[in-house]
Amino acid sequence: MVTRRYLEKKSTVLGLPMYQLGLLVMGMVMMIVVSSLLKLATPQYRWFNHLTVVLVAGGYFLLRYAAGKRHPSYLASVLSFKLLQRRHPYEPTAHSIMNARQPVKM
Repeated sequence: MVTRRYLEKKSTVLGLPMYQLGLLVMGMVMMIVVSSLLKLATPQYRWFNHLTVVLVAGGYFLLRYAAGKRHPSYLASVLSFKLLQRRHPYEPTAHSIMNARQPVKM
């Protein structure tokens, strides 16, 4: 009996998972909108268009490298780490340790 595994394969576009490519395209569109607003405000910002292309191409190659290393959600984990988590790791102090050891009074 032949079992086909098409349903078990993750869908990819250009070698990237769909959500990573969607985040990359969304970032590119946001940079184009900001570039257009910068051109309206000050026409001297012509380098921003080139920066958009370089950053999107670099992001694509970085994501392809991560996909080759079998990292399942590289872009989502980087965004989560940079945007949602604290800037500094938690370091316990003597005061917080002493408060944690005291029993709760009722």
